[in-house]
Amino acid sequence: MAFLSIIRRWHKHEHVPIREIPRRLGVSRNTIRKYLRSELVEPKFQIPDRPSKLEPYAEKRTKLQVAHSKLCHSRAFIVRAYSLQTHEMLFDAHHHAFRVLGGVPRRGIYDNMRAAVDKVGRGKERSEVVPLHRTVWRLG
Repeated sequence: MAFLSIIRRWHKHEHVPIREIPRRLGVSRNTIRKYLRSELVEPKFQIPDRPSKLEPYAEKRTKLQVAHSKLCHSRAFIVRAYSLQTHEMLFDAHHHAFRVLGGVPRRGIYDNMRAAVDKVGRGKERSEVVPLHRTVWRLG
């Protein structure tokens, strides 16, 4: 329901005092009085034209794929950006994550990462690049 119609219904039909309406709606009493006196059907808020600070770079930005690796216990993490989400990106992200985080975790979980799956089967059936549920990660 429209904001002004709520204010007018409470004040004129349900006889809610002007001091109570701002408490219910979280706006000032002066705003409520202004709306009750006005002939407006619904307030029109004007948004000023402000250019974005990123606008000069909008045509030059390319989409990036981000690999975010986080350890469960310590919550230590590393983030790396790549131009494409490929198997090479996956292996490079693992290499850098293991190097920076100081070792190889016993297990890993991917959150909807296309590069970690070779083939999507029926239902939840997947053919992974590295069968994660059966393998402990090791660096060669």
